[in-house]
Amino acid sequence: MIGRNRLIRLPKISSLPSRQNLREMIMKAQELPGSIIELSFGDTSENYSLTSAKEQRKDCVWTLYRGEGATSMVEWSHASNDPEQVLGFITAQFPGWSMKSKVLTEEMTTPQAITDSYPSSNYQSQTYQSQTQSYQSQTSTPGAMRPAQRSTLEGDLENMQVPNLLQSVGMNKLTGRLEIKSKSDLATVWFHDGVPMHCVMRNSEGDNALIELVSWEEGQFHFFPEPKIDKKTVNKRFEFLLMEGATFQDQHNALLRHNLTMDSFLVRKHAALTEKEFEDIVNKGAPVDMSLQKKIYVAVDNKSSLFEILRSTPLSKVEWVPILFNLVTCGLIEFQKETQSQVTTQGKRIIVDWSQTAGVEKLMVRQDTGLYTFPAFLYFLEREYCRFDRFGRPFSVIIFNAGVSSSNVAQGARAESLEPLPTKAIKAMGASIGKIKRQVDLLGHFQIVYFGLVLPETDKKQAQNFAYRLSEILTEVSRTENLDGYLNINIGVASVPEDCRDLNDLLTIAKPKPTAS
Repeated sequence: MIGRNRLIRLPKISSLPSRQNLREMIMKAQELPGSIIELSFGDTSENYSLTSAKEQRKDCVWTLYRGEGATSMVEWSHASNDPEQVLGFITAQFPGWSMKSKVLTEEMTTPQAITDSYPSSNYQSQTYQSQTQSYQSQTSTPGAMRPAQRSTLEGDLENMQVPNLLQSVGMNKLTGRLEIKSKSDLATVWFHDGVPMHCVMRNSEGDNALIELVSWEEGQFHFFPEPKIDKKTVNKRFEFLLMEGATFQDQHNALLRHNLTMDSFLVRKHAALTEKEFEDIVNKGAPVDMSLQKKIYVAVDNKSSLFEILRSTPLSKVEWVPILFNLVTCGLIEFQKETQSQVTTQGKRIIVDWSQTAGVEKLMVRQDTGLYTFPAFLYFLEREYCRFDRFGRPFSVIIFNAGVSSSNVAQGARAESLEPLPTKAIKAMGASIGKIKRQVDLLGHFQIVYFGLVLPETDKKQAQNFAYRLSEILTEVSRTENLDGYLNINIGVASVPEDCRDLNDLLTIAKPKPTAS
């Protein structure tokens, strides 16, 4: 087993890790195989930590974490004994960022010490590996390695609105990177001679990202002079994007005045409409793609929330906001806090004691973990397959294992060779997954050491996105439960009908295959 000194924290530094820092981390990892070497860095804007770990005759495993404690996320993980290669990953992660609260030292002005730095995170280091898909959050940002520098323009969106900020950059013909950080998101725009070239935010890039950015009303911004980048995703004329952004902002604010939230239920105001009647009504509204409007309207079933509809019909915010604005202003839908799903007979409401279902469910759930048993999992999976066979409705399955390995067990080892998660950790995992899955999604045991998820009405891409979030939850649980060893995660995804049309084939594809035995 791993000793008491497994987690070794190095003194925090005020700059990005340099070559020398990385060499020292490799040396310590080699001296203490099986230990985790942690280096935290930076100011108070956001927390980052770099860890290194080395097993006997294995490459050093490097992992970069963003955030702190249970909310931290893996940015990337890479195995290498070459500090130059690791330095390349780091500088690509933070091209040209400046220190916000530290005086630049001689070391920080070298190409080895680029960017912003962050304070320490308090956690146990993990290793993560998915055999079928890799769901680590890899950040790819344009820009080469260049000296650190302070922002030449900074402020708060409360004092300068985004349109005015973008126009200011344009009028001054600035070249570089504009970063705007809100409480929940980060947007970056690269300019050349005042013209936006590339824009990214969490779920979109290019024209749509810039249009959405115009609607932001809170956040801090910083502009960093940098050389021109080659990537170009912003294609519309700047003035047109500002006009579209202003329209988008007005539509979004109108929806907020109608009390729209992700938890709002969308309800039709007409019992039945022909396709021709629908087209005639929406044509009186704003010009929006007709096929997308029909797709969203068809998804409105009077019992699904906006979150559920967008999960089954993925659209960017710039796409769905104008559609909902049109459907509302044209009198086709309304938003409600809860559905009106009352069953009546002859004008009298039927009262049912729904607590009786708990007794039935109790027979299918393992009392020690709170998850469905393996036979119950197979039963519900078979029912979902019957729904596909009869109605052609797609669904996906995720099968995963999360086990604990000691330092002498290779990453990606067979699930059977790992120590299973403690019962307390399994319960915590189930509770965390329950917060992100829908009521119709099902989590249960699969065979002996695996777990499975059945996701109705979910295609392959949606299931892969879910698996990415699942990996974050598992690493969060492992940190909060203080597991004594390395967390080894294997995740597999398979979908019907995209991958196959047979249940046995589905399970064979979904069950993750270890890369090492």
